[in-house]
Amino acid sequence: MAEEGSVQALHLCRAEEGSVQALHRCMAEEGSVQALHRCTAEEGSVQALHRCTAEEGSVQALHLCRAEEGSVQALHRCMAEEGSVQALHLSRTEEGSALALHLSRTEEGSVLALHLSRTEEGSVQALHRCMAEEGSVQALHQSRRAEGSAHSLHLSRTEEGSVQALHRCMAEEGSVQALHLCTAEEGSVQALHRCMAEEGSVQALHLSRTEEGSALALHLSRTEEGSVLALHLSRTEEGSVQALHRCMAEEGSVQALHQSRRAEGSAHSLHLSRTEEGSVQALHRCMAEEGSVQALHLCTAEEGSVQALHRCMAEEGSVQALHLSRTEEGSALALHLSRTEEGSVLALHLSRTEEGSVQALHRCMAEEGSVQALHQSRRAEGSAHSLHLSRTEEGSVQALHRCMAEEGSVQALHLCTAEEGSVQALHRCMAEEGSVQALHLSRTEEGSALALHLSRTEEGSVLALHLSRTEEGRTEEGSVHSLHLSRTEEDSVHSLHLSRTGEGSVQALHRCMAEEGSVQALHLCTAEEGSVQALHRCMAEEGSVQALHLSRTEEGSALALHLSRTEEGRTEEGSVHSLHLSRTEEDSVHSLHLSRTGEGSVQALHLSRTEEGNVQALHLSKAEEGSAVCMPCTYE
Repeated sequence: MAEEGSVQALHLCRAEEGSVQALHRCMAEEGSVQALHRCTAEEGSVQALHRCTAEEGSVQALHLCRAEEGSVQALHRCMAEEGSVQALHLSRTEEGSALALHLSRTEEGSVLALHLSRTEEGSVQALHRCMAEEGSVQALHQSRRAEGSAHSLHLSRTEEGSVQALHRCMAEEGSVQALHLCTAEEGSVQALHRCMAEEGSVQALHLSRTEEGSALALHLSRTEEGSVLALHLSRTEEGSVQALHRCMAEEGSVQALHQSRRAEGSAHSLHLSRTEEGSVQALHRCMAEEGSVQALHLCTAEEGSVQALHRCMAEEGSVQALHLSRTEEGSALALHLSRTEEGSVLALHLSRTEEGSVQALHRCMAEEGSVQALHQSRRAEGSAHSLHLSRTEEGSVQALHRCMAEEGSVQALHLCTAEEGSVQALHRCMAEEGSVQALHLSRTEEGSALALHLSRTEEGSVLALHLSRTEEGRTEEGSVHSLHLSRTEEDSVHSLHLSRTGEGSVQALHRCMAEEGSVQALHLCTAEEGSVQALHRCMAEEGSVQALHLSRTEEGSALALHLSRTEEGRTEEGSVHSLHLSRTEEDSVHSLHLSRTGEGSVQALHLSRTEEGNVQALHLSKAEEGSAVCMPCTYE
């Protein structure tokens, strides 16, 4: 970090032999420069993610480059000198499958163009949003007007050339969908939104990362007559599928990550597909037919970096929330993807508050043009949901309230920060006669650590969600919190249990749905000695069991989130994909790995923190022989 402690440059470099990728995130002198570079080598498997910020604290460029061999995907997100130009490019390779999502702004901070193009073979879909040179008119219109499916995608910009709002609205009888991406004064928020619009079935996958009021959201969207969306995380050279695939179904070749709408815009299933040789890693998020609430929580903790991926579906198969939250001293980013009553009104707001510290992703339902804050209210006989993001007086408290307010189903999701912006607590509470359960995401003593701890506690001073084993194999006083997400009694029994067994070593997170054959269990199990924790998300519906494993390694020091399947404790040949959230022996390194082993075919998304407790790095790397190389990026 440089003098002012806010300039950050994130570099991802790749070494000589095509195997080392290092993500460097460096902070420059003036307090706002951020650069994310990912450089690749000569061997054709190079993807480079460049996110560069210039000297004035506003220029940010995110480049994803891929090497010579026809597999180039480039994610370019550039901000020019004035803190206003932003270009988001996502391009695919030459053979008629190129998806290019371009969000470009010109020098004056006024012209914005969002292009989605495809290659030669008559399958060109172009999403053009062009702005005129003269001031404040920015328009990204993707209008599709074919019998009740009009879509308009608006990108508006406010007076000073600093706020960009990406609006994607469907305006056709109850199918209004608004996707708003707003940035505050400094023009430092970039977000790539992936939106799907099919009469109220908008799905958005947001990957947001914030550094002092700058949110990066990576969204890959593909539209095929306004209904088909494909998210591809490409496949490397020789059958080494690295794999978050969301493919479009054409002639029975559906691969990997499907988010499909079923049965009148209510059912969504998120599939992480099965790879080549029977190494099934599947992350299924399926909605059962009637009243099947599903919550997929992927929570990581750092000492000062919280990422929580919440994907929640509420009661009637209509409310879906995808939360990717990362907080940095009183700045909360909540990414909410919600579907309201009829599966029609979707509004996704990313706004920034007064002092550049709070980023709140607001999803607002337009009632009379006056509803602000993040309201998703669903009012259909005992299933009202309201999602509130509020901020208190001194800009330090952010509270994320998700409340169900109907007879015995009040649920509150609170993200609160304490007086000095040091404590953030994610409370998910059910308030109905002694059924209050809280998911606490709290920060440690000094106000520097925001942690949803899937880790060991040291001195019993961390208030957290401990999916871990304490020192003596038993709890210290008041260090174990159990997270219960329970639905009340009448035909709505969902329980998310974080239970401990006899000696305080096993915690199991059970999320069970008990409605007519749609039993789904999210298990967080620990092994014999409290060292292994596995987060299982299983669907028990005729042999379709998929498991999301969060396992701890032998010494009780590593937390790994595995979307993988092993054979006899080892991987098959390049067939195991694993998402690792691991923490090393010294309780200092947290890493989020999306990797695949094999001979030089490992690609890993690392979110790691080194021994000194000051380095956090987002690594997208390819390593030889299954060893991902992490090059940290420090921040304070």
